[in-house]
Amino acid sequence: MENTDLTPDPIEVGKRLDTLIVVLDLTQYEFAKSIGVSPSQVSGWRKGKHMISSRPLRKMKEIYNISEKWYFSGEGEMFTDPPPNTSTRQMSEFEAVIELSRKLYDNPLLFRVASKLTRLTPADLSKLDKLLSKKD
Repeated sequence: MENTDLTPDPIEVGKRLDTLIVVLDLTQYEFAKSIGVSPSQVSGWRKGKHMISSRPLRKMKEIYNISEKWYFSGEGEMFTDPPPNTSTRQMSEFEAVIELSRKLYDNPLLFRVASKLTRLTPADLSKLDKLLSKKD
């Protein structure tokens, strides 16, 4: 799924933007406003309809310390430095989310299972938790 030419794949970049917004624990609206664009622009980037322009990219890098290399290629670390006001614990959680995202993206079955899990009701999740907690 990795793009091997020098032109970033808008769909793949959109997936990384999805991951970024989740890791930053922001809504699309909050993220858009923080970098000075409309939520519909961010939606277009996330869907791969068009690529980000230089001004919002610069704002993203300034505010969130995003690695441009990671953003466009998926290589390297997501952040050049931890985002402002981020604790060590939060960074560990961010890294865990990133690793989980990579695993889900690389394994279609895991992705489908995770997608189904997100639709379970709280009661069903409680039942699943009890099932998983049982000793062999």
